[in-house]
Amino acid sequence: MSDLPSSPVTAEPPSPRARSATLWSPALTRIVLAQALFGFGWCLYLVQPKFLTQELGVGPAEVGTTMAFGGASGVVAIFGVLALIDRRGGRRLLFLIGSLLLCAASVAYLFVDRFGPLVYVIQIGLNAAYVLAFNAAMALVTDVAPKERIGHAFGLQSAANLSMNAISSLVAESVSERYGWRAVFALAVLASLVCFLFGLSLPSAPRTAAENAPASLPPVRAPYLRVLPILLASGLLGAAFIAMFAFHQPYALELGAERVGAFFIGFTAAALGMRLGLGGLGDRFGHARVSIGAAVLYAAVPFAMSGLSPALLWVYGAALGIAHGVAYPTLTALATSRVPPRAHGRIIAAFSGSFHAGSTLGAFAWGQVAAAGGYPRVFFGATAACVVALAVLAAARLTPRTAI
Repeated sequence: MSDLPSSPVTAEPPSPRARSATLWSPALTRIVLAQALFGFGWCLYLVQPKFLTQELGVGPAEVGTTMAFGGASGVVAIFGVLALIDRRGGRRLLFLIGSLLLCAASVAYLFVDRFGPLVYVIQIGLNAAYVLAFNAAMALVTDVAPKERIGHAFGLQSAANLSMNAISSLVAESVSERYGWRAVFALAVLASLVCFLFGLSLPSAPRTAAENAPASLPPVRAPYLRVLPILLASGLLGAAFIAMFAFHQPYALELGAERVGAFFIGFTAAALGMRLGLGGLGDRFGHARVSIGAAVLYAAVPFAMSGLSPALLWVYGAALGIAHGVAYPTLTALATSRVPPRAHGRIIAAFSGSFHAGSTLGAFAWGQVAAAGGYPRVFFGATAACVVALAVLAAARLTPRTAI
């Protein structure tokens, strides 16, 4: 039987033990706390487009190119993740390297006083840091969380990062207005150093099944075919996500807004509500079915933002938070359910890499679109990307296939 999807979606049945399996453990708690620490430092850069626009005086094309450089580095960093993440101790090592990269990039930003090549170099470091640390944390979750509640566990880990979207963006705007942007970057240096020290306490994963697997198992590359539709949808949603997350800032500023933090407040509150309160939706009702529902909402958000009103930034952020808060961990859980445990780390990295690849191409394209035709066209394009992602998921057969 072909590994490629060929028939309409069949939602996997929820596990009868999904509600009863114990979720929290000391190891999972340390992973969640480490992710929160990293998220605080990294999310201080969520208002970076505002810094670029107001402090360095650049336009939408430069904003898009900067985001694209970072996204490209994230894609390249995936290869480092793939090489280490399923090896003994590789997850913790990647998290620690990501923390140090965040620190180095933040130190470098202390010396930026004009737009130029250094900004691109820093953006490369920032995005690579995120890819290494976030994927390492997600892979660690698969080592310590019960299989029946893996979607919920992913939601909790990513919620630790999401919770910093609002906190860090508000802190960054407030600190920059009172003390200047260098104070923001100095705070990021301190946060990343604390994160590195705490990361030393993360569990060192035991030798994986991949290292002890019998020769009769299929090659690791074979499972990638089983998640191709999910990877494609991830890339398309990544392109839409960067349009909403980055380009609402210059659009709102162009329309007269003075602060853009309301978007991140709405996004964080909604995403946290979904992941903490309804994080087990996919585990209960089927990851494929819930992912399709989230993709429908994903498409509605950029369509609404094409007529953006600065007063409603928190509403747009909340709507995106609901969609993304469900879609990302649920699609990740769906992808891991279709491969053997020995490939979990690499599939998580591939999923993240697809999202970053979509963000990279989208950021560059949206910057050019905005410069040539205005911001509304950016959000219409993001809507189209979501619709294609929805079609891909709806046309694929996405039942779990871990018994191989």
